[in-house]
Amino acid sequence: MSSKPNFFPVVGKVTVSIMVQGAGAAVFVPTGRTIGKNPKNYELAQAWARLRTHPELFAHSASDVFRSSIAAVRPVMGPLEAFRGRSLPSVPAPTWRQMGPPPAPSSANRYSCRGSAPLYLCVTEMGVKREVRQQPGERLYLQRFVIPCDALRLADLRFLEDGDFLNDVFFFAEIAASDADAHAGLIFTQVLAELVADTNFDGILVPGIRSNDLTHYANIVVFSPRDWRDWCDKAWTPEIIT
Repeated sequence: MSSKPNFFPVVGKVTVSIMVQGAGAAVFVPTGRTIGKNPKNYELAQAWARLRTHPELFAHSASDVFRSSIAAVRPVMGPLEAFRGRSLPSVPAPTWRQMGPPPAPSSANRYSCRGSAPLYLCVTEMGVKREVRQQPGERLYLQRFVIPCDALRLADLRFLEDGDFLNDVFFFAEIAASDADAHAGLIFTQVLAELVADTNFDGILVPGIRSNDLTHYANIVVFSPRDWRDWCDKAWTPEIIT
């Protein structure tokens, strides 16, 4: 192995947000996640992130390291207030029933487990504005949720230390893109979600990738949100945000 990480361009919209900081260190500005302190962990995570199929990703030696590392992560203590945004027609006005998870899984979701449609939430209203695009002829609506962390186990992956294997893995997860020549693909991030779910976590709390160097937010991803109606604040009428 080389003595320092080998950084090279990442294709996709996040490319310009990666800043190389001297020899062997880099930061992904939107999440503030820094890598490069442990070259061995970095290169293992990098080699794993390059793979493009489920069998390759599950068979790689890094998957076992990931399983043992994620099992040691402390769950989030709660409850957590969170918000979901959707772009919807304003007539008729939506209700809380329209503010749940998508009806079917999507291969475009960063942290989808196969066969389930996750519930994505932001911990701030600002995060919703960054994450959800308002469609022509529609309005952007906000719904409040309260996540019961005593009943749901969420892995807190926001503040991992540089040099930690999990930190380096989620650096690549956060710069992953659907581009064919991206450094890490969305299949990689979806395999991570499945491995986290296999370790008895119901979801994750992660930095939002559309932050900037001045304002950061976090996202909650619940992998199988069967009970989302219980977490929805039904006294809250979906609000229009601008």
